[in-house]
Amino acid sequence: KKKKLQKIKIEIELELQRLNTKQEAIKVLANAMYGYLGYRHSRFLANGMAALIAQQGREILQRTVEIVEKSGKDSIIYGDTDSVMINSGTTDPIKALAKGKEIAEIVTSQFDYLRFGVEGVFLKMLVVSKKRYVALVYDGPGKSHQLTKGIELIRRDWCGLTKYVSAFILEQFLYS
Repeated sequence: KKKKLQKIKIEIELELQRLNTKQEAIKVLANAMYGYLGYRHSRFLANGMAALIAQQGREILQRTVEIVEKSGKDSIIYGDTDSVMINSGTTDPIKALAKGKEIAEIVTSQFDYLRFGVEGVFLKMLVVSKKRYVALVYDGPGKSHQLTKGIELIRRDWCGLTKYVSAFILEQFLYS
């Protein structure tokens, strides 16, 4: 019985990984299609469609911000394209996750064809500028990983010392 439950748990984990991979692939394809529609040398140039997609994205993001603010639950820290980061007002990651799920349900109920979810809980976060941040992401009790977006630690035109010092400073911020 225990082996059977363990097998089912593994199968569920694999299915979740498969679905997440599929979701990420669709997101990458959708972003590539949007980019190609607006690329001036594209065979399928359609600036109007690219502009409409961008406008719809902005409207959804703005409406999401308004819904969250009206709910009085929490405040928006950062929003960009396909995500909104919220200050849950707690340092307990379990409580933060629960609040995130509650907010996701509230926002989802206001849209017909969109479903919102919680992608992660950030234990610490440093926002440098738009699309440039680093965060320590909660993975479970005593587990976390670093998420880096737009922070140029791996540029080939930077000297090794600059990369090393930058990585060291970020590590000190995140892990101390």
